[in-house]
Amino acid sequence: MPEYNNELDQQAKAYFSQGDFVQAASLYKQLYDQSPNTAFYANHYIRSLRKLNKSSVAVEFGRLLSKKVLDNAYVHTSLGWAIYDTYFKKHSQNNQEENTETIPSSPNEVDFAHLQKRAAYILSHKEVDNLLRKKIVFALCAQAKHRQKWQIMYNFASQLDPEKLSTQEEDFNGRKSRSEHQRWLEAMTRSLLELEQYEECQTFTQKGCELYPKEKLFPWWEAIRKQKQGKIEEALTDLLRINTRFAEEWYIQRDIAQIYELTQRLEEAWLWYCKAAALPGDKIMRYKMLISMAQYLEHHDRLQEAYEHLNLAYFYCLQEQWEAAANNLKGQIDHFVQQHSFHLTQLEIEPKDYATLEHKCLRLWQSTISASRPQRVGTIKMFNQEKGFGFIQAEDGDTHFQVRNFQRRVTPQVGMRVQFEIESSYDRSKQRESTKAVNIKPIR
Repeated sequence: MPEYNNELDQQAKAYFSQGDFVQAASLYKQLYDQSPNTAFYANHYIRSLRKLNKSSVAVEFGRLLSKKVLDNAYVHTSLGWAIYDTYFKKHSQNNQEENTETIPSSPNEVDFAHLQKRAAYILSHKEVDNLLRKKIVFALCAQAKHRQKWQIMYNFASQLDPEKLSTQEEDFNGRKSRSEHQRWLEAMTRSLLELEQYEECQTFTQKGCELYPKEKLFPWWEAIRKQKQGKIEEALTDLLRINTRFAEEWYIQRDIAQIYELTQRLEEAWLWYCKAAALPGDKIMRYKMLISMAQYLEHHDRLQEAYEHLNLAYFYCLQEQWEAAANNLKGQIDHFVQQHSFHLTQLEIEPKDYATLEHKCLRLWQSTISASRPQRVGTIKMFNQEKGFGFIQAEDGDTHFQVRNFQRRVTPQVGMRVQFEIESSYDRSKQRESTKAVNIKPIR
């Protein structure tokens, strides 16, 4: 049996307590080499390496440890954190930001399988650190969602105890983000919905609506559940209510369009597709919706516009390097050209034309939306410049407006004559359906 080196042991402890992790790591490695089954030395060597941002070295060291040492609770926790640093930390951000859509990448399923094995290993110890457990589960759930592996997402989310999750909002990149409990509830609800476990899903959506009334995801998922169970009109009513009572989201409006399309109300479907497509924000994830819009346009013999929508979807996939999705779209475009080349004025659209094409499609969407709204003429009756809102007086009454709905580079002024469009909204202060003025332009 190796002789205990008290002097080296004391030096290592001193360096570690002083924060000199370079020296501490060196000495603890020597001590472990002298006493290779000593969990204390293995644990402190791993901890020192993590302090030096050398978690990958710690993971390699862990592969050499005996089962006896690995079974030590302290070693398991320290090695678990090193594994998290090396393989999971880069994925943890994905579950912080609200992301409703799956990414159409071509993930390496072998890597994902390894990720699951590493997660299972860390979570297997009965005394695993609770913070580590939460971070591993949330990171794995994010990756499962991106791959649409809903059963895996559910299996890992189920390993968290909701009673041990914080209900406090977290600070993420300088802004408030969802609490641990809300993120867990979202993971459980979404996975149950996709797994068609509708009864259990309903329990979670109701709980989410009660606990987080300002969050749109839970009523949205409840509406989708109703749709999937054949309650189409009820789902549509819910989606329309969500669209007015929360900040507008393209995916809510897309779902409204899809229900209208499903029930053969095609003009309404096209209008809501245009609303969803025209909303500000990142448009990349809307590429599938653009394909649906192209199909609508083709069905109505608007072939050039259909062709342009397919190309815009294709350019989005190229931009994000989604190879499989891009190749599939390229095949659709080639087939479309073969069928309709005689009716197309432009047979090839190059990636350099992407911005011009996007702007052209946007003009089409906006003109469709504008044509659907009632037109009014009135006079600005009141304007609060500090708060950015006011009222327009017209023949049929006063209409609320916000300065962001005014034409660019125009400052509203009391007495200004304007033309505007009417859009449905929700008055939160009075808790009732209302209207607002949009696309406001001064009358010259």
